[in-house]
Amino acid sequence: MGFGQNLSADTFGGWKNHFQRMERWKQRCLAALEKDYGEEASCDVVDFALSYFVWCHSMREWLTEGNAIEQSVLDEDLKKHAEWKICRDIANRCRHYNLRMNPTDKDWSIGREFDPFATSENALPRYKIFLIFNDEKLELVPILTNTHQMWKSILSAHGLNLETINERFA
Repeated sequence: MGFGQNLSADTFGGWKNHFQRMERWKQRCLAALEKDYGEEASCDVVDFALSYFVWCHSMREWLTEGNAIEQSVLDEDLKKHAEWKICRDIANRCRHYNLRMNPTDKDWSIGREFDPFATSENALPRYKIFLIFNDEKLELVPILTNTHQMWKSILSAHGLNLETINERFA
């Protein structure tokens, strides 16, 4: 017998702790991008990025199911952000393998490329992680920061304060 949904470390604090977890996946991804290139570092970046997008996408449900923002209102807010479609398709394919329910780009790709301008006297060659989405090549870091900023602006617009996040189980 469990303690109940609201006393479990994964649900305690509701959307606020979910937001913090999403933020930590973003930070892990950004930190992995700073590591010296190697197969493990490259895998970490992709793993952390994909995890971030799953958490980022599920933020919608945490807000609506937790009665913080009405679903139709939140969906209207999300439509204003082009990066939401990217987040949605990445998260859904990570969970379901094949996208069947109105994806923007069910065949998106993630990859890496050598960045010759990142090489300096005492540095190893660096690689950029990129997305191909809707036949457009996008760098990973701006998508991470834009989706994160998207949530911060939506939360702020609805008077949901991030400053009072409970750190008990975060």
